[in-house]
Amino acid sequence: RLLRVLSTNALQGETITLSVFMDAQGNENAVGFTLNFDSTALGASGVELGADAPTATLQPNLSQAAVGRLGVALSLPTGEAFSPGTKEILRVTLNVSSSASGAIPITVSDQLVTRCVSDVSAGELPVSFVNGTLTIAPMITSPMISILPSGTNVVLSWPLPAASFTLQSQSSPGGLSGNWSNMPVALQTN
Repeated sequence: RLLRVLSTNALQGETITLSVFMDAQGNENAVGFTLNFDSTALGASGVELGADAPTATLQPNLSQAAVGRLGVALSLPTGEAFSPGTKEILRVTLNVSSSASGAIPITVSDQLVTRCVSDVSAGELPVSFVNGTLTIAPMITSPMISILPSGTNVVLSWPLPAASFTLQSQSSPGGLSGNWSNMPVALQTN
C-alpha cells in the first residue's frame, strides 16, 4: 500500500493541479497526512477530492498553507472502502511563483495531520508514503520550433518547458490578418 504525491512539471507563474494517489489494497476507508512545500515558490489555492474519491468527505486544514503546510483528512462513508488499484484521492491547486525554478520537493509529514490510512473499522493499516517533486522551468515566450520531414508530412517539435503551447494555423499568407485557430492534431511528449 502506497500513498504518493505525483511528481510533475510546471512553468513559472503557472497554476497547476498536483495529484495525490493511493495504491489501494481494497480495505482502505480513511486517509490523513500533511503536504509540505516551499511557500516562497508555491502557494496553495485549492484542495478538492480526486477523481477516485467522489463520495469521500474531505477535511482540509489550511491554517498553515501560507508557510507551506496543508493538512488533509478524508474518509469514505461508513463501511465503504476503496477498491484495489491506483486511486487519485486528492487534487491540490498550486500557484507557481514567477521567480521559482528548479526541483521543489512536495513531502508528506505528520505536522498538521498525522500520516495514516485506516480500514472500515478505524484500524490503522500499514502504508508507505512517497514524496513528489515539482520541477519548475522558466516561462518560454517564444520557443524554438523544429520542422522535420516525415514521409509526406512534417513533424513540428518544441522544447518540453513549452508543453502548454498549441499548434495553430491561419489562412492568410504571412499571418497579418484573419483569425488563428488551433490545429486538430494530437500533441505528444517525447
